Amino acid sequence: LVARQKQTLKVDLEARYLYGAPGAELDVSGEVTIRAVEDGAVQGMPGYEAGLEDEEFETVKNDIEDAPKTDARGKAVIEIEIPEVKAPRPIEAKILLRVAEAGGRAVERTLIVPILPDAGMIAVKKNFENLDEGSVATFDVVALAPGGGRVARRDLQWTLYRVTNNYQWYNSDGRWGFERVKSSRRVADGRVDVSAADPGKISASVGWGAHRLEIKSGNDADQPTSITFDVGWSGDATAETPDLLQVTLDKQNYRAGEEMRVQIAS
Repeated sequence: LVARQKQTLKVDLEARYLYGAPGAELDVSGEVTIRAVEDGAVQGMPGYEAGLEDEEFETVKNDIEDAPKTDARGKAVIEIEIPEVKAPRPIEAKILLRVAEAGGRAVERTLIVPILPDAGMIAVKKNFENLDEGSVATFDVVALAPGGGRVARRDLQWTLYRVTNNYQWYNSDGRWGFERVKSSRRVADGRVDVSAADPGKISASVGWGAHRLEIKSGNDADQPTSITFDVGWSGDATAETPDLLQVTLDKQNYRAGEEMRVQIAS
């Protein structure tokens, strides 16, 4: 089951009591939430990401209005309006339906429905989990039509940046504060062709720290894509305040007697 923006989606509902009898003539309510897909994942393409990772999408939440009651067999068809939204990343609809018995208690069920993009997209898959300094990062790239099918594209432009954070201090009303200043330095770029059958390939040498890969198409109808990754093992902790240091190791685990290489971004 997939949806499109500005579409009326029909969902079949069937309610039964625990002892098996149909939940007849029961009130149905619910809500639909339009949200960004976690990690920019692309429906039906494991490992691929699309959209601008560093841009936020504001979740849209609407009540499902005028839902019909269940019929004598405990069934109902719920019509759900999928709104039109501007999204820099893949999105999905989280549909929550609630059936209430006569005593007021309700049972909820949730359905997640991918929403097909209304524009073309560039999808990227990282062919690695962790990288050491001096490693070569490789990626697969495909182009997707608005309906989600793969298409050919020529001369996709890609750029790889090394990302660093600095902090700017300021004094306001006698109090000191700071703001994070992110800067990017280009370390590699190029062009890649993709076909409808085979992905294009990107490879580039990388050093320590955070990186961002950006890809865009010469076709104005295609949305650009950016993904981020770290070189070195830094775990799940973040150091986005000036009183913490970004520390990166060269691998996840060590044996006794092994040498540990540590990079400290001071």
